Amino acid sequence: MTTEKPEWESTKDENWLAWVNEQLDELDEQEVLVDDPLEASVRLLASMSPEGRREAIRKMMISHAKDSWRYGDVAPLCKRFPELAETFVPPPRWKEQLRQRDRTIKRQLMKLAVRDVHRIQKLWRDHYDGRWKRRRGRGPTAAQLAARRHGVSPEDLLEAMKRAKRVLRSAT
Repeated sequence: MTTEKPEWESTKDENWLAWVNEQLDELDEQEVLVDDPLEASVRLLASMSPEGRREAIRKMMISHAKDSWRYGDVAPLCKRFPELAETFVPPPRWKEQLRQRDRTIKRQLMKLAVRDVHRIQKLWRDHYDGRWKRRRGRGPTAAQLAARRHGVSPEDLLEAMKRAKRVLRSAT
């Protein structure tokens, strides 16, 4: 399904969001094809002997179970070692670690959204004769589209972009 490119003066957010998401998804697919860590892992496992493959998969499953335990989820450990299930309890500080994980996820989403603002502006330059900045009230801005794409608030995204600019200026 290809979404028709909206006119520059269009104010319909849904049309803009659909077209921009489709364009960014295509760019993401191209990036994944170039350097896909999952693909590299699959190639590595395929090159191993059957015994080595079983051992590598076992280690990955145990590592995943330990990571889950650190965040208070003992189910993977109980599933992997049912005979020890009643002895597994969440670590004492698991609630704090959950909050930290949530902050880390929000930070990662914000980084992706900031990156997408620049990618959207580049798409606009390429497809709209060098235009890349939209006026308020004339449809969605690149920041608004990136915020909706990643589920963050546009105000937080603009603040993150300002912080990033301040950091870059102080580094020079």
